[in-house]
Amino acid sequence: MENKVAAVLQKSAASGGQTGGLAEPGESEVPLQPPCQDALISHVRRIAVHVDEPHPGHFFWVLTEECDDANRWRELESAPLSHDSWRDALHAGVRALEGYAPDPRTGPRQPGEDEDADPVG
Repeated sequence: MENKVAAVLQKSAASGGQTGGLAEPGESEVPLQPPCQDALISHVRRIAVHVDEPHPGHFFWVLTEECDDANRWRELESAPLSHDSWRDALHAGVRALEGYAPDPRTGPRQPGEDEDADPVG
């Protein structure tokens, strides 16, 4: 399947990026995305870093995580002490966020997930 998708992408690049039109004789039209049941689902937690300044010159990093409802976010953690600049607070917040990712290749994952476990079903 990957080879067919790669061929479609190469053909698209050669034709100026257009993937529409009729397939050549003997070729089957290959969708650029796999069907839903074959798609890999990302389980990376949606965690954001922002900086708050409740008093002039006192900057705090804050980590928030998206809830089940994409319109709601909950606070995970915040700086215990203020920083002298926005940039210092932001960098400290990013380091705190990195602490949620035991493996930097895969990022922060939902609690209890084991990427190496056999699939269920």
